[in-house]
Amino acid sequence: LEVAADRASSAVVPDWSCLFAAGRVRALPMPAMTPFKFFSAGIVLAEGVPLSSYDSGAKFDKCIKITDWESKTLHDDIELVDRDGTTGCCPDDTVPGVKHYTKYVGAQVICGFKSDGAVAFSTGTSNGAKTCTYNTCYVVKLDYDCAADGSKLLLNGCCAAPASCATNACGFESTCKNYANSMTNVFGDSTEYCRTYHSTYNVENTAVTSDD
Repeated sequence: LEVAADRASSAVVPDWSCLFAAGRVRALPMPAMTPFKFFSAGIVLAEGVPLSSYDSGAKFDKCIKITDWESKTLHDDIELVDRDGTTGCCPDDTVPGVKHYTKYVGAQVICGFKSDGAVAFSTGTSNGAKTCTYNTCYVVKLDYDCAADGSKLLLNGCCAAPASCATNACGFESTCKNYANSMTNVFGDSTEYCRTYHSTYNVENTAVTSDD
């Protein structure tokens, strides 16, 4: 599965072939008013915002609480936190999304897209100072049903909580295979995400990168 970033566009155009029937995804309107509260030192946190209120392919420059990332769907209200304006980092216990991996569909916020088409995502600490380069992140609204109970895909791209999720054993339909991966933010907080692919797949792309 491929997700290609068009250099001339701010949108990401994903290949929805894992468990998707033909059809269009309807974007819900943004809420007219969003309540805010202060989170940590001067960081504004927006409460009650579902990611379904974003268009698929919309840029995303906020941070998601890890507890929401691992347990909420597109349609659930979540808390969005601002990144640090100096370091570019998301606060403790939050993530910006996950680095995009080619050939896989995964989390519903993917990051790392540079203006030249490359994908890079890094965090670091030097002499006590934290720095984060997430590059551009996008919302990718997959929103497909998980197996058995028809529950929806979680924001981290998994169909089960971390304790119940392993490679090819994470609550997906039988035709949808998965890897269960972990990532660590700059504060050392670990969180899980999944990469998925259809059990019968074919990779389609061109070798030329100038049209990505």
